[in-house]
Amino acid sequence: MLSRLFSFYHDIRHVMRMDSLPAPSTLAPGIAPVFFPITDENRNDRMSLEATFSAIPFTVHTSLALQRQMIGNGDSCSNLRITKVEYFQRDVAPLHEFISFSYEDVSTPGVSNFMVIERWGTDFQPPDNTKEKVERHTLTLDNGIPEPTTTFSEQALFVSKASARQPLELSGKRTTSIADDRVIISWRRIHHDIEKIEPGKRTLLATMTPPPDSTISVAEILALASFISKHSPVYDLLESCCFYYGRAIFDVTRTLMHCTGADIVTTDDFSFMKSDALQWHAHVLRCLSADKGPVYMVKSLMADKVKTEFGADAIIEKYKAAFAEFEESVRAQKERNERPLRLAEERLQEEVRARQEEARARQEEARARQTAELEVERLKELVKSLQGARREGK
Repeated sequence: MLSRLFSFYHDIRHVMRMDSLPAPSTLAPGIAPVFFPITDENRNDRMSLEATFSAIPFTVHTSLALQRQMIGNGDSCSNLRITKVEYFQRDVAPLHEFISFSYEDVSTPGVSNFMVIERWGTDFQPPDNTKEKVERHTLTLDNGIPEPTTTFSEQALFVSKASARQPLELSGKRTTSIADDRVIISWRRIHHDIEKIEPGKRTLLATMTPPPDSTISVAEILALASFISKHSPVYDLLESCCFYYGRAIFDVTRTLMHCTGADIVTTDDFSFMKSDALQWHAHVLRCLSADKGPVYMVKSLMADKVKTEFGADAIIEKYKAAFAEFEESVRAQKERNERPLRLAEERLQEEVRARQEEARARQEEARARQTAELEVERLKELVKSLQGARREGK
């Protein structure tokens, strides 16, 4: 009840424009609405009204789709810096874990937002939403480049809203499926809205704050999530579920930001995340099966495999190479995007130079004509003076 009242309070503040939502100043026009969907300029449009009264004021993406959008727009969003990383775990089975990344536009004071990164399986969703299907859409960017078909709908969010009262049923279900990795970006920039996509009680296991000299950007986080998704495309409840996906991202992010134990605050039971998120303490995940009794999955049994494949030491160099390739793709596309404008500028400059040459030629011609006219006047005066002198001589 208190949470609903708090959400209603934010709804009222949003509709009455009590919270300013400034727009970013340096992002490409085709990418700015992705990371900052609502601004003070567009609050009266349909999306803003939906964001006010919608049960899920977020947009679902895949990390790969976002990367392709950045490449298509020739903008790596390097000015969107990560300011805080929060790692959550639900308090009910299946103890789903997810990460919230807060970011800000360092080029525009006061412009900030957050995104949630999580993993489910396409055939292994929360028990109260197993029949929900994710719609598929083809996106078209502002520059006309078609985006590949990808998960991009509000319906995708519904499948992540697990019931806080129902146990996880494992009997008769497969434990593997295609991974459904999501990047969920807030419309309204209100952190309390996480309650609308991750309902029920949850525990903040760890909070990581980048040191002052950290420059890690949203693009780097998306590249990391995309790298892990690409190399681990199968959701396996026992080997590659949300725990491993989230903690691998957390662990590599910690390494990239050069965070120390002083930069990370954890609960007592999860203090190991300050140095190794994939260490796994002696904790067991207890899932309930309706007809076979409790099922225990000892996470420490899978730790070595996950660390070997996706720990910071294992993938950091491969990831950096992948991110360098992404940056080169952005640079090349930016050059292609700017080429028509550059050619137009060059043609305009050539025309300006030609007009200037014509103007100088006309000026030279005018000066020559003026000089000739003065010479004619001088000769006329000389003729007059000679004629006058001849008359006086007579």
